Amino acid sequence: MADRWLSLHIGLVVCGLMGLSFSLLVAFSYLWQSHQIKTKHLDETFFHLPSLHLLDRIHFVSLTVSVVLFSLGLLSGAVWAQNIHEAKDAIKDPMVILSAVACLLYWLLLIARMSAMSQGTKVIMGTVLISVLLVIGVVSSYCPMSLHRGF
Repeated sequence: MADRWLSLHIGLVVCGLMGLSFSLLVAFSYLWQSHQIKTKHLDETFFHLPSLHLLDRIHFVSLTVSVVLFSLGLLSGAVWAQNIHEAKDAIKDPMVILSAVACLLYWLLLIARMSAMSQGTKVIMGTVLISVLLVIGVVSSYCPMSLHRGF
């Protein structure tokens, strides 16, 4: 049973991270295109990108799906850790801590976006900053006290 939880955990987290990577790519496209419009320096690639509105929609949908998958991956990892009696050690793992904080921040970002409190560049910048935190969390898996130990 524990192996199923581990497989589910790995699959969901990997799918969530792939989606978050796509969201980050869309975020960079949005920021680059927004910068081009503000500075009025439109080069050839500007005309091949979707509109800012469409990039914002793509970002929102991909971020929503990715955060749900990533959250389910974290929850399945918690169940797996509980099943193998590693939950106490997992709470001390820097990768687990930073991933949980990043997940919470992503949810807060989505709530702000859905409530129309924030749109466009603010949400996009939030995605970039939280992604940096998530990268730090993944890199921390190489820390000696990490349960993940470099995967």
